[in-house]
Amino acid sequence: DLITQAQAAQSTDDAKAQQLAGQAKQVATDAMNNCYGAQAKDLMAQAQGYTNLNADQQARLNQAQQDMAAGNNKAAYDILAALVAELQAAKMTYSVVHGDSLWRIAGKADVYGNPYQWPLIYKANADKIKHADLIYPKQQFDVMKNPLKTDADAAADYAKHRGAWRGHKADKRDRKYLSGGGN
Repeated sequence: DLITQAQAAQSTDDAKAQQLAGQAKQVATDAMNNCYGAQAKDLMAQAQGYTNLNADQQARLNQAQQDMAAGNNKAAYDILAALVAELQAAKMTYSVVHGDSLWRIAGKADVYGNPYQWPLIYKANADKIKHADLIYPKQQFDVMKNPLKTDADAAADYAKHRGAWRGHKADKRDRKYLSGGGN
């Protein structure tokens, strides 16, 4: 509407046309900033849902929060879009050595630092692990470096309530966990 008014005023009042065009530009800029703000808010929620952020990732998350608070929504969006993509893609490969178990691997500081998160490794490598309690040297496991907090909590809950290993048969509970059924 402002642009139409500016075009109409252009032939009779150049100053008014410029004023209206400037208002239109400001409205468009504000709308874009609001759009980036909404997207940045969604990305912030996603980024805050991940675990194991390193110092650099945490600093970028903090910078994005500061940018959002200052109304610099485009800058926050740019930071958060890159950070979320990085967190989603962050993986490592772990080579099993003699004496390892999923519990021991998950408990290592360079993996999760929490042995109760072993089901995360199990689930990510279900095609390579026939029985959760039997892994072998030289197996290569994919490990998500930054699992979602909800996944990490669900894994820990499962590990705490799973119960003892029952011979060489995969527990029905393990199969249920792999299929997303939890405990």
